[in-house]
Formats: sequence, C-alpha cells, structure tokens
Amino acid sequence: MPDQPTDPKGARGPTEEEIEALLKQYGRKQEGEAFASPASAAPPASAPAAVGTPAQFPALVPEAGEKVEHHFEMLLDVPLKVRIELGRCRLSVQDVLELGRGSVVELDKLAGDPLDIYVNDRLLARGEVLVQHQSFCVRITDMVGPKEPEGGKKA
Repeated sequence: MPDQPTDPKGARGPTEEEIEALLKQYGRKQEGEAFASPASAAPPASAPAAVGTPAQFPALVPEAGEKVEHHFEMLLDVPLKVRIELGRCRLSVQDVLELGRGSVVELDKLAGDPLDIYVNDRLLARGEVLVQHQSFCVRITDMVGPKEPEGGKKA
C-alpha cells in the first residue's frame, strides 16, 4: 500500500480514487462553474429565491372587506391575578402583630376616593365600592391609559 498523506492526528486523507469517485458522483467542475450535484439539477420548491429577486411576504393588514378570524376562545381560560386596592399604609411588624378582630387600619385614601384595580400587578382601572344584594362589589368608573402613573391621574 503506498504512503498516504496524514494529518497531525494520524488520520489519512482521501485517496485519488476516492476524489475521482466523488467528482464523478457530483459532476466535474469546469473552469468558472460550480459543482453540479444530481440532486441539485432543479431547485426544490422550498429553495430560497435567486439573488436579486425581491422576497414576497403576505400582507400583515387585511384587505378591505376581507374577513379576519379571531381565536379569542383560547384566551378564555388564561388565569389572571386581579387585585382591588382600597388604599395603602405602612405598619411596623410590632403593629401588625398587635392587630386583632375589630382593629382599625388607617389608609392613605379618603372614603369615596376611587379604588385602584390591578390585573397581573398592572394598574388597569379605577372604580368605586357598591353594595348590591348585601354583597360588596366594585363598579369600574375609569380605564387607566398605558402611560398613566400608578399613584394617581395624570397631572
């Protein structure tokens, strides 16, 4: 067996016969041409567009009169954390430990001030407390804009 070139790790390179077989399998490269493999004779339908051809994308906005299907049903079972905040206060640990039935906690809002309604810890709306059928409830009176500060209305 003739000496064959090896790389530093000791692996041998391809023989001339192996190179010839590969060239026959994929076609010989002519001067200035790329190799043509049998599988690449015609580009597949999923092949990218040729260089210089503008890409085609579907419209993001529906055409006038085109019916758009919304699949909101999948959102109906998404759990949301809703919190109604009457007001806030700061208490020391000792004051919290002293709380008991009948204790009064003073909040930073006055009676009649709007409540803050949070959904997933984001201020969403303001409302007022109502009593209906002997139960407390909240009526939404104002939807909060996305840039409104959480502490109150815009100045």
